[in-house]
Amino acid sequence: MSVDRTIKPEALPQFPWPMPGPNERVALFTAPVELTVGDKRIPGQCEFAWSLTPHPCLECRVLVEESGKAIVTLRGFAELVVKDGTEVAFPVFVRAVRLVSGRPAEISAVVPQGLCIGDTDHAECLLFQIVNFGDFHCGSDYVCELPGGGWSRLGHIQLQCDNWAFEITQVLNAQKGIREAEASEGFAVTHVGCLSRPDSALFTFPEARAALHMLHHFLGFVCGRWCGPTIGVGQDAQGESISWHWSMYTVDSWRTRRTWFPGMHADVLKQLFPSFARMWGNRTWQDPLRYAVYWYLLANNLPNVEARVVLLQNALELLSWTYAVEDRQLLSSRGFKKLWASDEIRILLFSLDIPMAIPPDLPRLARVASSLKLTDGPHVFTGVRNAIVHPDPKRRDQLIDVSDEAQVLGLWYVELALLRLLGYSGPYHSRMKRMCSSDVEDVPWADTVPEASREHSNGTQEDEAGREPEA
Repeated sequence: MSVDRTIKPEALPQFPWPMPGPNERVALFTAPVELTVGDKRIPGQCEFAWSLTPHPCLECRVLVEESGKAIVTLRGFAELVVKDGTEVAFPVFVRAVRLVSGRPAEISAVVPQGLCIGDTDHAECLLFQIVNFGDFHCGSDYVCELPGGGWSRLGHIQLQCDNWAFEITQVLNAQKGIREAEASEGFAVTHVGCLSRPDSALFTFPEARAALHMLHHFLGFVCGRWCGPTIGVGQDAQGESISWHWSMYTVDSWRTRRTWFPGMHADVLKQLFPSFARMWGNRTWQDPLRYAVYWYLLANNLPNVEARVVLLQNALELLSWTYAVEDRQLLSSRGFKKLWASDEIRILLFSLDIPMAIPPDLPRLARVASSLKLTDGPHVFTGVRNAIVHPDPKRRDQLIDVSDEAQVLGLWYVELALLRLLGYSGPYHSRMKRMCSSDVEDVPWADTVPEASREHSNGTQEDEAGREPEA
């Protein structure tokens, strides 16, 4: 039985403020505030605004009647208290003070951390805006009737884990916003999200913030650059707005970046997200997962290929240690520390059924490896990294010119390692192939037994049995 996916614009998630266009700013609300400068409290009127330029931020423009020395010299951190009955206090970072004769002083500041104003304990749903997430096609996409006639496809997907449910929907005119953001290397609201409990239970702001933190890393890993949740509004069981939320997460400016994610097959995220959430909640894996995603995204967006290689080896060694020593206890910590870096990476790749041979798509890397008798991918990859960080001019001259292909190999290894650890067995975009939205292939282990996807352990047990020293 087919499901009708048609929807009208008014049925899409609605916010109490206008949707900003690419690189635009919209006012949210105005409230009386009190600004603390040293030991002095200064009353004023503050306009809160959601701005996408020069980067996503929550702006505060405070008008105060005073213009004494404390105002003129104000810079850096100060405290702002909202005097609308909520008495919410939070730090702001003052960027500038504008003084015009005969008019109130204008203090321009930004909110540098997560913030919730209103009822922080009784939300059933949190609507939020997502900045710079890419286009995708899914079996649950909407077909939206446009106000001026015609229809538009809107990417739509539901992601669920044990404790949380996320519904992500593309905004109207998202393609136009994406084109403008890409042309300016700027920012655009591309999707809206809805966070709730699977059983519709109420939740608090700290709980929601923790869930959005996880989603931020998940969407970043999917997109190949930092993107994710920003501003939102909490709703009660009757759909009434009871609070507004600001999430202070890193968002990269729009640049097209290669990623493993097959956007034309976005249904695969329904399989991947529960595994990511379980791994995120595992005390052995949460920090390694967070750091590995961070280093992967940093490497995928840095212009310097040598820096990429160094960061990617950090990620691979961390994943190998966590898998071989803490999770599966294949080696003791003492034994692991005696290994060459190439052997650390080999253990990880071999255990996860990831090919170690140098792909033929990296011919210069293969030629250099052959000439220097470097036996496989981990060997030449760590050789390039060592040539970058160690003061050996001869080795550097031999290997530095293939850093570009080494970083491609390192990104491929990290993507595959994370996907395998998450139990993923679907299609992906291989870095060894041309970038094309429809060009996908199965992961290398697609036909093997999914050993790596079983539940991770929750603790570590380190035996002190020594291992053979490195050669």
